[in-house]
Amino acid sequence: MHILLIDDDATTRYMARATLEQEGFAVVDASDGVDGLAAFKRDTPLMILLDVMMPNMNGFDTCKAIRQLREGAHVPILM
Repeated sequence: MHILLIDDDATTRYMARATLEQEGFAVVDASDGVDGLAAFKRDTPLMILLDVMMPNMNGFDTCKAIRQLREGAHVPILM
């Protein structure tokens, strides 16, 4: 199981990944909602850390798209 980190800011992704991996979590990251949704479909994460303001697909639209998937109905999403 892993955590999906979706954020367009590379520094934020780097810092969050380093912190989470130090605590033993596996992290998959994506730079926008489109890539994040694709990553979610490849392998359902334990939890999602999701930025709100992103290009291509914002956090609200990404959250809505994930919730519409059967696997995404109950995955915790922290925005």
